[in-house]
Amino acid sequence: MSELKLLGVSVFRAARSLPLPNQVTVAMGPSTARGAFGTVVRRSLNATAATLMLFLISIVIPKAVIAQEPTATEAKSGNAQKLAESLGDVDLNKRRDAAYQLATMGKDALPALDALIAQLDDRDEQVWMQAVTAIGKIGPQAEKAIEPLCQVFSDRSVQKRYRAAWAVGQMGPAAIPMLRERITDSSTSQRAGAIEALGWMSDSAKPASELLTSMLKDDRVTIRRMAVNSLGKLGSEGYPSLALALLDDDSQVKTNGIRALGRADTLTTPLLDSITRLAKDEDPGVRASALIALGHGMSDADRLLALLLQGIQDPSPNVQGAAAHLLQDLEGETEVARSALTEMLINEQRTTRMAAARALGALGENAADSTDELITALRSKNSEDDANQSTEQDVIVKALTRIGGPAVPALLRASSISDAASDHIAAALAGIASKATAPLIDALQAESEQTRAGAANALGAMNPIPEAANEPLLQCLGDSSIPVRTAAIKALSSLKGNSQEWVSKLETLAIDPHPAIRHAAVSALDRAVETDASLKIYASRLLDADDTVRLAAAVALGRSETRANSALKDLLTLRDDQNAGVRKAAIDAIAKTKTKTENLSDDIVTTVTQLLSDPDASVRIAAIKAVGNMKLTAVPIVNALTASLDGTEENVLLAALPSLSSMGAKSEISADELAKVLKDQRSAVRSAALKCLTSVESNRETMMSILISALDDTDWTVRGVAATALGEIGADAKGAVPKLFKMLASEDDTDAARGALRAIDGAGPEAVPILIEGLKSTDRRRQFYAIFLLGKVGPEASAALPVLEQLREDSDSVRAKDAFTRAIKQIETKTEE
Repeated sequence: MSELKLLGVSVFRAARSLPLPNQVTVAMGPSTARGAFGTVVRRSLNATAATLMLFLISIVIPKAVIAQEPTATEAKSGNAQKLAESLGDVDLNKRRDAAYQLATMGKDALPALDALIAQLDDRDEQVWMQAVTAIGKIGPQAEKAIEPLCQVFSDRSVQKRYRAAWAVGQMGPAAIPMLRERITDSSTSQRAGAIEALGWMSDSAKPASELLTSMLKDDRVTIRRMAVNSLGKLGSEGYPSLALALLDDDSQVKTNGIRALGRADTLTTPLLDSITRLAKDEDPGVRASALIALGHGMSDADRLLALLLQGIQDPSPNVQGAAAHLLQDLEGETEVARSALTEMLINEQRTTRMAAARALGALGENAADSTDELITALRSKNSEDDANQSTEQDVIVKALTRIGGPAVPALLRASSISDAASDHIAAALAGIASKATAPLIDALQAESEQTRAGAANALGAMNPIPEAANEPLLQCLGDSSIPVRTAAIKALSSLKGNSQEWVSKLETLAIDPHPAIRHAAVSALDRAVETDASLKIYASRLLDADDTVRLAAAVALGRSETRANSALKDLLTLRDDQNAGVRKAAIDAIAKTKTKTENLSDDIVTTVTQLLSDPDASVRIAAIKAVGNMKLTAVPIVNALTASLDGTEENVLLAALPSLSSMGAKSEISADELAKVLKDQRSAVRSAALKCLTSVESNRETMMSILISALDDTDWTVRGVAATALGEIGADAKGAVPKLFKMLASEDDTDAARGALRAIDGAGPEAVPILIEGLKSTDRRRQFYAIFLLGKVGPEASAALPVLEQLREDSDSVRAKDAFTRAIKQIETKTEE
């Protein structure tokens, strides 16, 4: 405002000095004329001054206003400076907010650089991370931050080392001298950080590449691996140097190098030749990576096809998968590839046959001409065991499914033959689903019994089953063929669900003269809604002449307590059944009967006792589990269960020991009777035996002695069980402290040992020597427990006082000094009388 006042005065003075405008002469008296003229003159002067003032103000004022507002750059600079001040605030939220805002400002955060560097010592991770991000985004102008950032390469936090390396990588050429020093540092972490940073220097790729290339000859494999990764990140500038990586002895170095080169748009002939040689490397990871890289970079389709077909026959699933994936994208070579893959379906090696089937599936409809050969392979019985055979068949089914509609005619023809592959053919047709529905419904009327059954099975395998198949499948229930009827029952069970009409139909079919129909009906009823009639049918079918029907009925009754209770008496009679599967299903069902069994308690004891000694291991295991579920403690059962410990079958022992544990003292079993299993060669059995011991052994001293000995077991899981059990005993287990403290040094045992030591919460004088040794440990965790436990020992740990006092004196940590002081006071305190 003062400037405007001065401006007004200047304008008025300027106006008075101007010549007067011409005036019209008016005849007046002298005095009147002077007065009038004076008035006119004053008005003219005022008007002129006002006009001139407005004119000047219109020019001057905007400039004055603009001069008062800072420029955009000045505003950002001022904002950065204010945020820099907030970075030093004691309020954590203010520091975080400032750091976050600076991290979004890019180069405009430069005025806050010193404050950002200072925050590299901030203990809050969020502030630290955002400060580093802000420094990195400032870029080369933040070069003064290079050295403090490089110091972070030695930090214990992987995330901090990574962020610091990224930020240094944004500094450009100015960081090269410092990184040149760091890559030759004696500290591995410093070298690793420098290598990581160089990988981010795409704007200075040439000098960065030169430094990284020198690291490919480092003796430490971890350094070479990192160098390869960083070279790959530099792009084309780093590719020539990666040729050295392909000659490395370490498979991971070679793999990393190949993967980096695989991202290149083009590869030189020497590099392609080197990668081609690595397609035969002894390491499967290298071979797979080589094929993938060649698939992207090799333009010679014929040469690539040959390599990929070799890859399909590779023993490694990873190499096979890489080759199969690339084959489907190989333009102009599909038919040649299909033909070669088809021939491999009869290879002697199972892995090759499976890989060929997978690759044909990957070709989709382009492999339609191989459908018959795939079906033949599906039916082939090779020398492998059943599990491997089933896995191979599953792979072929998936391949046929991926071929889709073109495979349906051949699959329908194949369904006319009933053999071990029928279910797989049905599964393939079901997998093709919509494209196979109409042909399958038509096939239900085929002349061939096998075709009709295959079609019904395929429809039943669909999820969901098409509604259009409902009526045709119902008609199949009257088919003269038993396989067709059973297939229709299975399919309709999925389609009709719990409808009352369908359940009633099943109840009738469950007493059909043919056992296969009865079995199918009982199994279907098991999946349907429960009725009083169905419960009676289950009970009556327990007496069926066919063992598959008896098995289906016993399994159905074992679904719930209600079902099992409804037929308990009949279930008990199955202990003498000739079929082991039926006996197992019976005891599984009996185990569900936890109430209303008083009238049959003797029969239950007799049955369970008998089945605990069954010749079939699966029946014995089921009986053992029943003991635990039903909480049976009758003497004959306990004796039979204890006797089972004399066996050698692992699954039986692993079932028996928890059941005995659940009985607790009622088992009346001692450590002597557990001696054999406590020394079993299998760690799982030894662990289970220790857990059982803690539940059944009444002599605490004996139990602790065995548990402390188990802390020396060769298996970490057993040692862990022993440590946990000792922790549960508590203060009385102080005798275990020396061994538990020693376990802290083992990565496998640390958690279990810590838990036990915390739970025991004390130590005896016998632990003092090893605890004093622990005071000198560089492992802070061990040192902490040593301090804590020595304090718990009290006066009898006086031998530790000199060491504790010296450590307290040498420590710079307030917390550590407090801990040492606390332990010293506990030891110096005399025992209360």
